[in-house]
Amino acid sequence: LKHYVDAPIFIENDANLAALGETLSLRKQPRVSLYVTISTGIGTGIVTNGHIYETFGSCEGGKIMLEYDGIVRRWEQFASGKSMYETYGKFARDIRDRHIWHQFSDKMSRGFLAMIPVVMPDTVIIGGSIGTYYERYEHMLLKQIREKLEPHLPMPEFRQATHPEEAVIYGCYHYAKQRLSKSPITT
Repeated sequence: LKHYVDAPIFIENDANLAALGETLSLRKQPRVSLYVTISTGIGTGIVTNGHIYETFGSCEGGKIMLEYDGIVRRWEQFASGKSMYETYGKFARDIRDRHIWHQFSDKMSRGFLAMIPVVMPDTVIIGGSIGTYYERYEHMLLKQIREKLEPHLPMPEFRQATHPEEAVIYGCYHYAKQRLSKSPITT
């Protein structure tokens, strides 16, 4: 690409960028935030002290293997927007039935319960097409997590993404700003 563009080029995972954009949009910056986008699949990003946590690289939380309905499978196979449509024949925007949201909250909670003890986030931010409808399942999801989270583990604050479907572009801006201020530009 350097042959075609006379400018610095940075490449980063989309969920990491969304995590950065959403974390930096918060009034109070958490020490550790976990961003989870729930859309076609499930993507995750971790931000520590206002920067993408590069040690994890592209943290693929949607690929964690969990048991659901007697089968061990990837979290995103049973708790993504795609799986919602496959199971209920509807998109999140069309679901008003509290029973469906309760079932889906249970599916989502399983991945959060696996990730919280590993990442130990202060804040969990939910984005993507499912994050857009956070108010429809927030109380059910938090109740399920509180009931099952080990008592010695702190319950992180959960929040809806400020820009559930545009978080990546905000993250691109912040990431470029951080990278450009961090080191001299060489081409």
